[in-house]
Amino acid sequence: METFIECTENNVSFDRAGPREVCSPSYRTKTSFSELYNFASGSKKYTEFQSSTENESESVDPQLMSLEANKKQIIKSQSSKLFFVLELFTFTVCTACFIYSTAVGRCYNEYVCFRNCMFGSFVFGFFFFILVVVHNDLFQTLVEEILNQEICGKLKLQVIILASFLIIGFTDFFIAVHLCCM
Repeated sequence: METFIECTENNVSFDRAGPREVCSPSYRTKTSFSELYNFASGSKKYTEFQSSTENESESVDPQLMSLEANKKQIIKSQSSKLFFVLELFTFTVCTACFIYSTAVGRCYNEYVCFRNCMFGSFVFGFFFFILVVVHNDLFQTLVEEILNQEICGKLKLQVIILASFLIIGFTDFFIAVHLCCM
């Protein structure tokens, strides 16, 4: 059961004095804003209405419920298949980049090839990790844990993670500049 509430005045302003009336189109009765507030706050006057809406929600057709559950299950299985394919792809590329950069002697001895393959391995490994976490509905929990974790007193884990990325980035930059200038 849906209840629609329309205001009977064209310009409603809350700083204007006077009675304000609200009209329900299904019942065509007028109600003041104070009665509407009492209705919304659940006063004793409207407990009959609340109990009737609770009984109405219990009498939902079971076939409709099973149809909705089947739709959700189909959508979840399709997204689960997509996640599985993406996880398989990212894991394969991550592993291939890592093996190629370490096993092939020519790439291992050449800085640019080794750096690019290791960077590709890291990026695809990170994507794989994020896909697995999202697929298992643990992303929100992971984010909250990282934001709330404190290490060494007031030093937070998120600061350590950001600082480590900056240090690694600057180190890589200085190594690249050093190799280019030689």
